[in-house]
Amino acid sequence: MKNETVLAIESAVGGGSLALIVDGKAVEKWHGKGKVSRSEELLGQISIIVEKAGLELQQISRIAVSNGPGSYTGIRIGMATALGLARALSIPCVGIFLLRALELGSGPHGERIIAVPIGRSGYAWRYVKAVAETEGEAGSDALHAGNLQELISFVIAHPSAIILAQSDMFDDLAAAEEITDAIEVVDIGRDLAEAVGFASAKIDNGMKPYYARDTPPKAVVNGYDK
Repeated sequence: MKNETVLAIESAVGGGSLALIVDGKAVEKWHGKGKVSRSEELLGQISIIVEKAGLELQQISRIAVSNGPGSYTGIRIGMATALGLARALSIPCVGIFLLRALELGSGPHGERIIAVPIGRSGYAWRYVKAVAETEGEAGSDALHAGNLQELISFVIAHPSAIILAQSDMFDDLAAAEEITDAIEVVDIGRDLAEAVGFASAKIDNGMKPYYARDTPPKAVVNGYDK
């Protein structure tokens, strides 16, 4: 990601987030406080973070956008915003499967369950297997979706996994009576766009939206998802 300026957009979860990554470093970030992203707020905040970084929109070389999972409206807003801006600037736009981006950002080793809220009291999560040093890249299973109790049941069935939870759901999950001290729950914050931006240097899942019950992209092969 050296010698690149990447604008990352994640509007599928909660109030959404943005990140500006210059030469492999996140120089500006923003996350919304609402429950649903708004296109006009995203556009306004994009201008703000670009200006704060001392850059101009024309210096952006690539746009990376989460194509899900998340709220139906949020996914559509993010992808439409990214595509419109990419066309206006004549630059590439890549879609990134959010849970894969968060998986890459959490490191190559260790059993994990990565979970995000998708609206209407629903959650989406993906289990990532622990990897021995000789096995290479981590393996992930299908995309799961359900309510809080269904997520808790899945967590209990995988007691050795670390739970990586977006901030809006962290408190509810960590406070559940079924979650014992033996189960580690980590708050990964609301700045999910940063992971999307960094993942775009390795993967491109295309501009197809991935909703909560869709089949996720396959594992990365030679640096890029199938």
